[in-house]
Amino acid sequence: MKLKVILIFFILKCFSFSEILTVPESYSTIQLAINASSDLDTILVSPGVYQENINYNGRNVVITSLYVIAQDSSLISETIIDGGENGSVVIFNNDETEDAILQGFTIQNGDGYYADPDGNGTFYTYGGGIYCEGSDPVIRDCIIQDNIANEGGGGGIFCYNASPRFYGCIINGNETDDVGGGLYSRVSSSPEFYDCTFFENIAEYGAGCYLRNESSPIMQNVIFNQNTANNSGGGITLDA
Repeated sequence: MKLKVILIFFILKCFSFSEILTVPESYSTIQLAINASSDLDTILVSPGVYQENINYNGRNVVITSLYVIAQDSSLISETIIDGGENGSVVIFNNDETEDAILQGFTIQNGDGYYADPDGNGTFYTYGGGIYCEGSDPVIRDCIIQDNIANEGGGGGIFCYNASPRFYGCIINGNETDDVGGGLYSRVSSSPEFYDCTFFENIAEYGAGCYLRNESSPIMQNVIFNQNTANNSGGGITLDA
């Protein structure tokens, strides 16, 4: 009964008092729908492979597969955002809040965002799957897999001064030749993970997670399994 109440509340939050933009029926790409959206709108994405890299661009919108309606987990693996090794698959870097929601997708084949988050003139590649800077989005029921971020870190996810929340996500098979195969979190970031799995991620240091610069994550019912560090920290590395 509690799960049903939560589901009904979430659907009402998504679809009440907002416009619904459909992909590919009304917009051929997810990014075109984002560009046309306003805060609290919902972008509803049908199954398929979407070869694109998306940026929320400060829009506090819900982007969801049909999983949110059908509650059929197969729709997660059938609704794919494929970055095509052309940057981070999903970017949050314009002060997005918890009203920016991503749900029910497979996020794959990103190779990171070339950025200088410190503002010191040094650019590296971060966050193959998800790049999150100065934002606090919510990511639910997603598979973040087969992304890379070499010479920077965070093959699956990169957080910089950001506090995203992840629910029911699988972070799998992501890789970097630097730090944080699954997650690289730094500069006062406080990401939260609930009922998530870090599986078969690879890094030089901190294959599952690499946490530094006052990062203070919350992890509840999180599994680390078969992550491989070439140097140290197969599961988690904590650094000053």
